[in-house]
Amino acid sequence: MMKLNKNVIEYVKKELAHDVTGHDFYHAERVAKRAARLYREETKEAPNAEGEMIVGLASYLHDVIDEKVVEDTKENSRKITELLKEEGLSTPQIDDIFYIMEHMSYSKNLDKKCKLSIAGQCVQDADRLDALGAIGIARAFSYGGSHNRKIYDPTEEKSKNETYESYRNQTSSSVAHFYDKLLGLADTMNTRSGKKLAVKKTEFMTSYLAQFMAEWDGD
Repeated sequence: MMKLNKNVIEYVKKELAHDVTGHDFYHAERVAKRAARLYREETKEAPNAEGEMIVGLASYLHDVIDEKVVEDTKENSRKITELLKEEGLSTPQIDDIFYIMEHMSYSKNLDKKCKLSIAGQCVQDADRLDALGAIGIARAFSYGGSHNRKIYDPTEEKSKNETYESYRNQTSSSVAHFYDKLLGLADTMNTRSGKKLAVKKTEFMTSYLAQFMAEWDGD
């Protein structure tokens, strides 16, 4: 699989080389590693090499067509399609990869939950797991800073992430983002092992926020 992904990995490194939002190549790499482990756990009774390949490719490529990360999503989609064809993937395989990437995000599932394959569920879980725990905390503040958001504003009202548009247009502080989204991600996990790890990571974040609030109040 890694041999197949060599050109894809180099492409992702190039496209995300200057990202400072927490959606850089190393995020993609962590998602790929975690998704592979989740997929092996979910399919241990019936291993599927093609599924593993799709999981890896969708994981590495998912942010290269994300509008909040890159500017020209249509051109990137075209480039990815050509790259995957050159790697020998069939049209159905490429379609499967794009379906996962286009339907896995938190915002795309606000209006209506998208149905994903086991491969897609593992990639989605892995992506959300990287938004939790110590790395998740660092990424939240990195993203907020890159979008000129305050660290925290005790006077702001709680955001309502009820639709795709409301989520995309919110301007709340980085700390508010924990309460608006991150602390609830464990409830959205698809896999058993993903759920277990998400709960553990969420507990860490809750502890961090308690310390943050204590220090904010001068303790």
